[in-house]
Amino acid sequence: MGYVYRTAFNLNRNRLRRLARSLRRRTDLEPENDPASEVETRNEIRRVLAILPASQREALVLVEWLGYSAEEAGRLLGIGPASVRGRLHRAREGLRQRFGGSDE
Repeated sequence: MGYVYRTAFNLNRNRLRRLARSLRRRTDLEPENDPASEVETRNEIRRVLAILPASQREALVLVEWLGYSAEEAGRLLGIGPASVRGRLHRAREGLRQRFGGSDE
């Protein structure tokens, strides 16, 4: 019975090796991130955020980028969580009207 286990073990190990080899080949073919493209994206984000009033920009960055909850962001900003949610809504709506798209 041990030979059945050993055969199944070896077959599975060979399958995993083939899978790992094919994944390495795929990642070797993918181009690396272009630093100029990253700088361009970062500058575009700065331009878009500069359009918003400071209060909306602060709420958006704290909640969407840094992952704070409305309560945590409110404590940092010295306002209530409902005010943070209102600022977020106005920021998203302003960006949506300016650039189109959805809030998903």
